[in-house]
Amino acid sequence: MITTYIIEGGLGKHVAFTACVDALAERDGSPIQVYTPYVGVFGGNPNVKMAFESTTMPLRHPDITNTEIKFAEPYKSNWQKGEQHIIESYCELFDVEYDKDKRQALFTEKRKTKTIKLSGR
Repeated sequence: MITTYIIEGGLGKHVAFTACVDALAERDGSPIQVYTPYVGVFGGNPNVKMAFESTTMPLRHPDITNTEIKFAEPYKSNWQKGEQHIIESYCELFDVEYDKDKRQALFTEKRKTKTIKLSGR
């Protein structure tokens, strides 16, 4: 069964959560779904089946309620002690292995195609 992860808060927390997506999809055995106000953060990610816009789609929509639903809030966890990186907190809360080399993963067309030419060099 597919899992929908509910992520709340600001843009930075959503970007931090992307560091866990691959591990969650691998553990769950399929790409995940995300319920978020920042759907663009998850666009193009091969391990995200769907990102649902939380400001316009009701949480009780069948595309969500017919899945396993998981929610965790790092700011209301051990992260408050100041001893964990937010990515480590997400990993702990969602029960995936933390690696200090885990990094955020954004998949955008600009990232894929943009080249910068420095004039005079």
